[in-house]
Parts: sequence; C-alpha cells; structure tokens
Amino acid sequence: MRLFALIAVTFGVLAAAASAASIDGYIRMAPLKVPHDASVVLDGGRRSALVHNDGRFSFHNVAAGQYTLDVSVTGYHFDPVVVLVSELPAAAPKVFRLVAGSTTDRLPIPYPLQLRPDAAISHFAAREPFDVMSYLKQPMVIMVLIMGFMALVMPKLMGNMSPEELAEMRRMQSQMSISKLISGATGAPAPAQGRAPKRAPAVQQQAKAD
Repeated sequence: MRLFALIAVTFGVLAAAASAASIDGYIRMAPLKVPHDASVVLDGGRRSALVHNDGRFSFHNVAAGQYTLDVSVTGYHFDPVVVLVSELPAAAPKVFRLVAGSTTDRLPIPYPLQLRPDAAISHFAAREPFDVMSYLKQPMVIMVLIMGFMALVMPKLMGNMSPEELAEMRRMQSQMSISKLISGATGAPAPAQGRAPKRAPAVQQQAKAD
C-alpha cells in the first residue's frame, strides 16, 4: 500500500510540474534605461519577479489559471496585463492588455511580453495662470486704487476752484473734524452742518400774564 501511495504522489507531482509554465517578458523604456526600482508582480503581489538591467523578467513554475500582471516604475504608468496559463505543457501563455477604464475589455498582445509605459505620471500640480481681474476684485486693491485716484484728481480739482470755494471747502472740513471730535468725546451725535440749532418755543402763558 505504501508503494502505491508513493507512486500516486510521484505521478501527481510530475503532472503538476508538467502543467506548470513560465511567464517571460521584457520592460521596454527606450531610449531610457530601466530604473532600478522597476518591479513586476502577479495578482497584486502574491508573486514577484526579479527585473534585470535589460528589463527581462520571468515567473517560473506558474500553475494553470488566470493571472493579472502589473508593472511598477516610478513616474510611469503601465496598463495591467491578463495572463492565461494553459494546462497543456507545451502551450505558451495567452496574454491580453486590459483596455483603459475597463476591467473586462481586453486586447490580445504578442508573447513573450514587451511591456512599455503608456503614460508618464506628473507628481506636481500645474500652476494656475495669473488672473489680473481676480486680483483687481480684491477689496484692499480697490481701496488702494480709489485712494490713488483721489490723490491724483483732487489737486487738479482744487486748482480749478476759486479762492472763495477753497475757503468754503476748508471751513466745512474744519467743522466736520471738530464735530467728530465732540461726538467722540461726549457720545452725543454731532449737529447737522449748515443748519442753526432749533430754539424752544416761548411759553405763551407767560406772555399773556405779562
């Protein structure tokens, strides 16, 4: 019985070894050299392969089934590849490239694999262009522009005014300054400019008594 069990196990190991296959390919980055951090993995990292200086890699003793092969290179994006390993010993694996944005659509590609990056990855965000209008809409900028405009225009306006008009404008400015000081010290509202304060009406009964 032990002999038959040993024979059965031996045949099972040989059958598994006969059905196991290799997955071979290259990473192509011409005219650049393949970086030292390049890596190739099967099924999300369950198995990994050594990447040589020329970009060559191999997975040995891969059992029959379907696998997803991913390439990782800093700064570049590679489309994932689906590999179908046949149970027939002499059959080469069938490989497909997944269509971008889909998990089911795939296109057949030649074997051995020749994997090239489909896009370069930028780790820096593009700087937004300078917008003059958005800068001019800021409140502080508007205040500075108004003050600059007044500083340029007021001297010209004052130069065209008569001496009487200048004296009147200065008198009004002085009264406004004094009114603000009084209202700030007493807390009472300042009297309106250009109007005489109203007097209390005379008591008519006192006038009749006289």
